[in-house]
This record gives sequence, C-alpha cells and structure tokens, in this order.
Amino acid sequence: LDVTPSNVLGYCCGAFWLVERDLVAVLPPKLAQQAVQVLRLAGVPEAFRVREELVNYKKVCLHVHRQGALLERRLLQLATFFRKSAWDERGFYVHTAKRAELSRARTQCKGRCEASSDARL
Repeated sequence: LDVTPSNVLGYCCGAFWLVERDLVAVLPPKLAQQAVQVLRLAGVPEAFRVREELVNYKKVCLHVHRQGALLERRLLQLATFFRKSAWDERGFYVHTAKRAELSRARTQCKGRCEASSDARL
C-alpha cells in the first residue's frame, strides 16, 4: 500500500515493534535476531516509551497553555468593567481594588501561560 496524503495518518510510527518487524523483513533470521538483541540491550525499546510519554506531556502542556490563554482573555474582558480609577491623596492615579486584583490575576495567568509554552519547547 503506497503512502498518500489521504492515508498517511493511518500508518503506525514511533514503536519499537516496527523496527523489529523491518529488521526481520530485510535481514537473515539469525542476523535479525542479533540486531534486535543489540537494540534491546542498548535500551532502544525504552527510548521509544520515553518518547511516547514526552509526546503526551507536550499535549498536556499545549492544553494547559490554551486554557490559560482563554482565561487570560476573560480576565482582561472582566477588568474592563472595573475601569474606574481615582487620584489618591498624593496625586497618583490608582485603580480600584477590584481592578488591581484582576490585573494581578491576569499577570499571573500570563506568566503561567508563558511557562507552559516554554515547557513545550
């Protein structure tokens, strides 16, 4: 079966059994067995499992990042309702307590979004 753009997503990848299958298909039986044994001793099957876990971790980080970005946007929108600010007794312009609280929450959320984005790299 030839690979095409429409069927490429149906092909298996990223598994040690595929490497093992290919070695058995192209090498004489004894040599294939030796090659598979060398790969197992070198920890290649474990490397494939670690890779799979890293891919899953990146997916979780992406989900956390997207949810954080949505929350940051909602906090920004909510803060618009508390736009009212005032001058204090020293002549400084200060936000209301609620707006300051929302601004701090948004800043923290933005920092966490950046961290989750960095974690994916």
